[in-house]
Amino acid sequence: MKAEGMTKLTLALIFENYLEHINFKKETYFQLELLHTKAFIEFKSVSKFQCETEKEVKKIEKSIQRIGKAEVIDVETIKTIEESPLLFNLTDLQKKANEEFNLTSEETLNILQGLYENKFITFPRTKSKFISEEMWNDIPYLVRILQEREKYKKVTRHLKWGFFNKRIVSNLKVVDHSGLLITDKIPSALSIKETVIYQMIVFRFLESISKSCIKEITTIQLEVLHYKFSLKICKIIEPGWRTIQGKFSGEIEIQQYLPPLKIGDELKIKDCLVLTKKTKPPKLYTETDIVAEMEISDKEIIEELLTKGYVIQKNKFLIPTAKGLKFYEVVKDKTRVDPILPISYPKLNCPKCKQQQLTINEQLIRCPASSCNWIQFRIVCGATLSIKEIESLINNRKTSLIKGMKSKSGKEFNAYLALNEKAKSLFIIEN
Repeated sequence: MKAEGMTKLTLALIFENYLEHINFKKETYFQLELLHTKAFIEFKSVSKFQCETEKEVKKIEKSIQRIGKAEVIDVETIKTIEESPLLFNLTDLQKKANEEFNLTSEETLNILQGLYENKFITFPRTKSKFISEEMWNDIPYLVRILQEREKYKKVTRHLKWGFFNKRIVSNLKVVDHSGLLITDKIPSALSIKETVIYQMIVFRFLESISKSCIKEITTIQLEVLHYKFSLKICKIIEPGWRTIQGKFSGEIEIQQYLPPLKIGDELKIKDCLVLTKKTKPPKLYTETDIVAEMEISDKEIIEELLTKGYVIQKNKFLIPTAKGLKFYEVVKDKTRVDPILPISYPKLNCPKCKQQQLTINEQLIRCPASSCNWIQFRIVCGATLSIKEIESLINNRKTSLIKGMKSKSGKEFNAYLALNEKAKSLFIIEN
């Protein structure tokens, strides 16, 4: 797709997302939460059903309270391994700094440039996330220098000498420059923003050489009368790289101790609560969201929209302006690729929400649900996904081998396009 077309399509996505957000009408719904106890351990389950009225949920609540116990109908335990993250490259660091600290890409780059010029970090304008075998020899020295600094003693104490993770080492994947690393010159006085960026590099470096985080996730399905409830509990088997910052992020509750449960067990219901919830509007796009959706790494398109005054950034969200709205009204019919091609397309459900049927046209595959908005471009690195490949991607979460794709440097490569557990697309390079 030409640069001009990409700019218009990006603008259209931002505006449609914004309009869906402000026009969204919140609706109230109700769920039930049960408090259980077994072997002196308390845990909660939430109903898999939703009620539209409080009267309806209250009626079910009374029925459940009369029963006073729930039966375990399914228990599934899966061990998951979270590999340690790779080093930051420029783009990934800019994304993270924008998400967590609301720094623009330009601010982050300027800070990195200053740190580099003062010899505190390696070359910042890098696309790599790896280091060479030769550079690996310097890693123990860098760790030892950090351990000698009071502020980093706590985060380095869990590292095991002689057992550093070499996942970041690859001579083949270091083209011009390595992933972002600190040097043996540790800064003593930095501004707040400089400290934030520098410590992001430090923590990511330490995480990258730490072991994998191993979790055990148990999903328990319960039934009271004919009403279904569920809970998920995460047990940390080996904290690994997560100990560096002490963050075990996720929506699943971390609970190290859970009484053994099996199908047929009865759990006492200690309490039953009505949860009042509201449907949420689609989240406004951030620069990071657009980068991920449009597969843009240089951010030139977003910078162009900001420079021309078509959008502004407010609390890191991209907000359309009146000027942008006028321009959007002119180009929207040309950029929106609405009419689905007059071909009998297969019926494919969204891989993210698993509820809506996808719409497919010449340029996009997307979920029509405003609460989901999953999207996949059909043109990927110069190659157009065929209908057969789209079917394979959605149904099997992986295409057949796509040949002749081109990287930004113009180098050809062959790869499979796959979907991860969050339905985000990724490449699996041949061999």
